[in-house]
Amino acid sequence: MGQISACPRFLFNIFNSNTFCLLKELAVPKFGSKTRINAFFHISPDVAQKYKIEIEYLKPFIKSPKDSNYIPIVDDEIEMRIFVCRKSKRSFIDWDIKVR
Repeated sequence: MGQISACPRFLFNIFNSNTFCLLKELAVPKFGSKTRINAFFHISPDVAQKYKIEIEYLKPFIKSPKDSNYIPIVDDEIEMRIFVCRKSKRSFIDWDIKVR
């Protein structure tokens, strides 16, 4: 109880309010995806520009809570992007042949 009594008064107000709830009551907490090769999938604006990666393949990505100053996430304020492609390998092979 000693640790709790040392916390600021506003925390007691939050804990005792009716607006406080468990995360699982709002959403199902899950682990993020595991790429195993973050250097490929985690794209900075400089890398995206250097390799001319189209915006349709870059989704806002928060690697750490420190990447945003707010709880509501604003896509434009997130610098990192993650490479996401829902196309088949065949479509990329066809695209590569056409471009070469």
